[in-house]
Amino acid sequence: MAIDQALIWGVLVDLNEVLLDKLGATGPQGYENCKKLLQDPRGIAERRAELEERRKRLYSGREKLSFAFTT
Repeated sequence: MAIDQALIWGVLVDLNEVLLDKLGATGPQGYENCKKLLQDPRGIAERRAELEERRKRLYSGREKLSFAFTT
């Protein structure tokens, strides 16, 4: 059990260090690198913005209709 735990934890620690180092998540440019890695692809970001605008228009229309039918 102790060998198993040491082996697993050893791999996890090493894997974590390698991933952080190779992804550039640490160091002076760590924040910028992580920000780039987490960004949506351009097409998805544009589609998300379009859908957000559509959602705003729909909510606005719903409010106007609700007001028109309650007065």
